[in-house]
Amino acid sequence: MSKLEEDIIKLRLLNNTYDYIKKELECSKSTISHHCNKHGLGNNYINNGNPVEYIEIKCKYCGNIFETKIKTSIFCGHSCSTTYNNNLRREERFKTLDKYKIYREECKFKFNVYDFPKEFDLSIIDKYGWYSAKNRGNNYKGISRDHRISIVYGWNNNIPSNIIAHPSNCELIKQNDNAKKNIKCSINIDELNINIIKFNNLYKSIDTNSL
Repeated sequence: MSKLEEDIIKLRLLNNTYDYIKKELECSKSTISHHCNKHGLGNNYINNGNPVEYIEIKCKYCGNIFETKIKTSIFCGHSCSTTYNNNLRREERFKTLDKYKIYREECKFKFNVYDFPKEFDLSIIDKYGWYSAKNRGNNYKGISRDHRISIVYGWNNNIPSNIIAHPSNCELIKQNDNAKKNIKCSINIDELNINIIKFNNLYKSIDTNSL
């Protein structure tokens, strides 16, 4: 604790006002407020002659030892509190992002549409070909496999990834239509569940959980 901080606290414990302390110590009100609030001696503080007990606490962020009368204090100042909480929020965002990346990977279709010719109009593939990016063939008018219930919708509504990756959730459409659809859904979850039941009953010999 600095000499100025110590003097501010001593005067404040005698029920002196910020204006009085400012005049006595020739320092700014913001400095007085900072140190007083740090020790629980802010504007609402009234001592009433009772002794104030201080305890030493290790700051949760910087690790420095500081004195305070507030037993629940965990930070030595506003800066440490703000930095710690900002870092915590940043870590949570990264954790959520990592979980979404895993979920998105799990939602990718892993089956071959040619194994289910009754479920898909394969003729449009013969007509337009598969979509490919500019650096991989440049067929931007080609066909892509679209998620009827989008991955984003599945994530936001806690739908298991194996449901989103199921063949019944797949639709063959032109890539430009897929791009326009974006994260919208072309069916609802009730319709998808009914289609999944029909599909699984039709292809009982196939382990659809492995698709």
